[in-house]
Amino acid sequence: MRRYDTNVRSDGTFAVETPDDEWLPVGAFETIVDALGEEYQIEYDEDTRAIPWLATEDDVLTIEVRPTLREISFDEEFVTLLADVPEAERSAVFVDMVRTIWDTRGDLDDIRRAL
Repeated sequence: MRRYDTNVRSDGTFAVETPDDEWLPVGAFETIVDALGEEYQIEYDEDTRAIPWLATEDDVLTIEVRPTLREISFDEEFVTLLADVPEAERSAVFVDMVRTIWDTRGDLDDIRRAL
């Protein structure tokens, strides 16, 4: 399955690659980072803490938002959902979608419900 990259354009706009090999403007990178915070923390419940690769000292996973947004990629369904959002609302919806992905550990049904 193809993944679609992200990019911070020279004018500071955060964009997501599309299936047409174009770039979908999402919004100002700094605005998106401000909305998510410099770090995003996810606390795990007892069952999830039992997963060996997730071992942390305090059962909290900390995501460094800036580098993560620069390196993250998305599947076609995510990009298509985002492209259907009017540009004026896209950055806020993107932030909600990313929070949902992180909080639900990637459950796309939860993302659809959030829209």
